[in-house]
Amino acid sequence: MTGLREQKKRQVRDDILTAAGDLFAARGFEDVTVEEVADAAGVSKKTVFNYFPAKEDLVFSRFDERENELIAAVRGRPPGRSVLESFRASSLTYCDRLADAAPGTERGRAFALIEQSPVLARRWHQLRNHYLEVLAGELAAEAGAEADDPLPTAVAAALLGAERAVRRAAAMRLRAGAGPTAAAAWLRPQIDRIYDRLATGLAGYPAER
Repeated sequence: MTGLREQKKRQVRDDILTAAGDLFAARGFEDVTVEEVADAAGVSKKTVFNYFPAKEDLVFSRFDERENELIAAVRGRPPGRSVLESFRASSLTYCDRLADAAPGTERGRAFALIEQSPVLARRWHQLRNHYLEVLAGELAAEAGAEADDPLPTAVAAALLGAERAVRRAAAMRLRAGAGPTAAAAWLRPQIDRIYDRLATGLAGYPAER
């Protein structure tokens, strides 16, 4: 019984997200109300807020796994791999899945909305700051750094900046009309250029496992 209940809840959540995504893509984030999302999903406004406390969460809900990914990049990396190489591997995996960020896909639509909406841009800025704090905290813990040591934050900013540079370059290629396969082929050597450059200063921080 519990399994059926959870399955139904997931379905309602997915229906709400699908309805919101379609409406936002057609009219923009600011011009769609929560009531309209609820009507399109066949639920009440209260139900929407039960699943998503703020309207912005309808766009950012699928970004929730990002924090766990950052923690795994530090804690879950295999023996002998530096954090830098863990992030290189993550960027190369993104390159392999580049079609997921193409215009018209769910992730592509989300980033297009963020670019068009000041409200969503502010929320994205807050999320990026949160990710920086999470990653810096993980690096500091593994390195045994003091609470006021600025180095973990500087390293975290460099790693996250590299990831953003990769995604930005991919988005620019896609918007310019390149197909996902061609964009990925162009991006792979760029990823190596970025991380090879970072490796001259970050490869040993924190110590390899």
